[in-house]
Amino acid sequence: MGDFQQRGPITTLPRLVGVDYGRREVELGQHVNLSPAALLIPCLASEMDSPALQGIVCELAQVHYLDTVIISLDQAGESDYQRALSYFRQLGQRVVVMWNDSAALRALCDDMESHTVNLGQSGKGKAVWMAFGYLLGEGRVNCIALHDADLLGYSRSLLGNLLFPIVHPGLRFSFCKAYYARFSDRLYGRVTRLLMRPLLQALSDLVGRNLYLSYLAAFRYPLAGEMALEADLLRWIRIPGDWGLEMGLLFEVMRHGSARRICQVDAADRFEHKHQDLSPEDPTAGLQRMTIDIVKHLLRTLAAAGAVLQES
Repeated sequence: MGDFQQRGPITTLPRLVGVDYGRREVELGQHVNLSPAALLIPCLASEMDSPALQGIVCELAQVHYLDTVIISLDQAGESDYQRALSYFRQLGQRVVVMWNDSAALRALCDDMESHTVNLGQSGKGKAVWMAFGYLLGEGRVNCIALHDADLLGYSRSLLGNLLFPIVHPGLRFSFCKAYYARFSDRLYGRVTRLLMRPLLQALSDLVGRNLYLSYLAAFRYPLAGEMALEADLLRWIRIPGDWGLEMGLLFEVMRHGSARRICQVDAADRFEHKHQDLSPEDPTAGLQRMTIDIVKHLLRTLAAAGAVLQES
């Protein structure tokens, strides 16, 4: 049975069975005439050897409503960059491959660092920030979708579900985040189930009624990396450079927007992507690093939202 319950200050859009997705794509094609859309995929060079990315490319080749697909390529040498140009040429849309390890982009980053712009270490957050900046500088698109390159069983309906609430003139949401089930023969989403949910409940018990905690608790999968947002909103928000990207973005979106224009959408029946190792002995890798970054961002943004935690 579908779950249509609305929790907290944001809007939840459940996925209805039997929707004609071909008709949905026709609608999207009409709406993007007024609000052009781009897709950003942060990608490691090694992921071009994965079946997940090949499946994504095959699905995206059937999408005709995107203005631009931008690939933010990391951990890549020149041969990897040349391969990426050929690899993504099979997409029918305009494709931009941003080679983050190129001499030109390294020089640009060094110049910004010399002017006290702290870009942080290389990783997904920095790759996303660089690509967002490129799209804003071009000024071709009004909204941008974001998802990873390691999604198994990818369907182009995920992209449409993310963009539809943004580009539809009758909905006018400025930010849309995906939620979905994480299971196969076992349960996944370990950080959400075992860290985020208990931590948010404990902080609510400690702090009491707090708008920011209520806002975070309303998201069914707050750590989902699949989202879409308006370019105008993107101009105002700061992009975290570590595993706190998803949590930090939620705070920034709330800080610079209205909860009435924030939604989450049921994006897929089931979702599968690369699983991180626990790395219990190494705080700089795997799930341990991820949880440290997430808790750091959560406490920092909670303090910025006005909550006071007693030393006791």
